[in-house]
Amino acid sequence: MLLFSVIFITGLAFIVWASSDIGSGVFIKAKCKNAEFPKGLLLTFDDGPHPENTPEILDILEKNGVKAVFFVTGTEVEKYPEIVKKISERGHLIGNHSFSHSNFFPFFFKNTILSELQRTAEICEKITGKKIFCFRPPFGVTNPRIAYAAKKLNYVTVGWSVRSKDTVLKDSGMILKKVLELIKGGDIILLHDTVDGSVKMLDKLINQCRTDGLEFIEPVKFLSGE
Repeated sequence: MLLFSVIFITGLAFIVWASSDIGSGVFIKAKCKNAEFPKGLLLTFDDGPHPENTPEILDILEKNGVKAVFFVTGTEVEKYPEIVKKISERGHLIGNHSFSHSNFFPFFFKNTILSELQRTAEICEKITGKKIFCFRPPFGVTNPRIAYAAKKLNYVTVGWSVRSKDTVLKDSGMILKKVLELIKGGDIILLHDTVDGSVKMLDKLINQCRTDGLEFIEPVKFLSGE
């Protein structure tokens, strides 16, 4: 009985880890960094578009000549299609981040997950005229149902290697400090364009990374290959 309990708890712990850590590679092989760019970085933003923050981020990125990936949610795309169009026109990459970003997304049936991704893709592609090819699951949670949908749509699943904790820290100085403590060449940085603190520290982050000899790579180039 004790042995069974140990096996059960160990198995459960493994499943929780495999599902919650997007870098585990158990259910989906996600791109979380790229060693081909030892001095390169990729900026990514989740959960938008945001009516105020996203345009401000776009201006900061343009000023600094940096391209990024915006993982958008369908509900927000429907509200702010003009911002999505601007993201695309500025040369940034748009990724699929589900339609609802529901807390229950990982528990949806596989066809519901697929439908959410298809719905978001259709809206974005109608606005931009460009096909979406990359995907980041809400909360970074993966499982066989999410893997099924991503494979069905032939998506490159994108994780991260530097998590800014910007939805928790809020303060721009603390977010900047957190990212700079972790960052190395080849990293994918996770930020949220729904968080004011990330907007406020973005210019400083870009400049400090460049001072440290790092460069921001064009998203399609960074995400291609291993």
